[in-house]
Amino acid sequence: MQKQTIVFIPGLGYTKQLWDKLIQSLPKNKYSCHAIDIDPYGTYYNSVPLNFETYPNYLKDQLKKINIKPPFILVGHSLGGYISLEYTIRFPKEVEKLIIISVPLRNPKSGSPLSYKFLIWLGVNFYFVDRVIKKILNSNHQYLKTVIKNLIPMDPGFLKNSDAKSVALCCKDLLAHNWPEETQSIINKTLIAYGTKDQAIVRTHGTELYKHFQNAKIISFACNHSIPVKYPKRLAREILEFIEY
Repeated sequence: MQKQTIVFIPGLGYTKQLWDKLIQSLPKNKYSCHAIDIDPYGTYYNSVPLNFETYPNYLKDQLKKINIKPPFILVGHSLGGYISLEYTIRFPKEVEKLIIISVPLRNPKSGSPLSYKFLIWLGVNFYFVDRVIKKILNSNHQYLKTVIKNLIPMDPGFLKNSDAKSVALCCKDLLAHNWPEETQSIINKTLIAYGTKDQAIVRTHGTELYKHFQNAKIISFACNHSIPVKYPKRLAREILEFIEY
């Protein structure tokens, strides 16, 4: 029996090792699993910056390099989930099933906290912001850490591993993207997983567009943004159930 191909894409600030424990829980005789690393948001690839518009072709090129041919099951976490969404919209026949994890999808008309917009502006325009945030998060100053947690609607662990400019550029695009139209155009079978304690989702009403998908199953985990880290085995079970049934 021919194995099904599953492609795993990590989020910004994570590497393909994010998926190690989950992949270990999937039956090797049924699935050929491939976790790939991605270049950071905003870095240049073929003379153009990587963003939601250019990532799908970038991903197609990366898959060709390692000889992965469609159709395949596409699994993405955070930024990897957005990339998977965009890839599915661009190349729907290549995606057998879509699985997105910790992917806030909000209506741009919903608005967002003023502090969020201000921090995006800082991250895009000033390089020192990244150094300051990392210095605070790696220090023993609990008060300053609390201030950062309250100001930035993201998991602090994520910020430790990311650069502020890439995060800010990504968030800027998220706020401007036409997600209602995008989500309604996806007809592929989709599994959506989100964390009920994910601050990015809470602050920006990130689950409001999940119901717009035409063919989706929605599940939740009692954790923050890092579902594959916190619950790899349960997530693997949910993915298996979704794929097989």
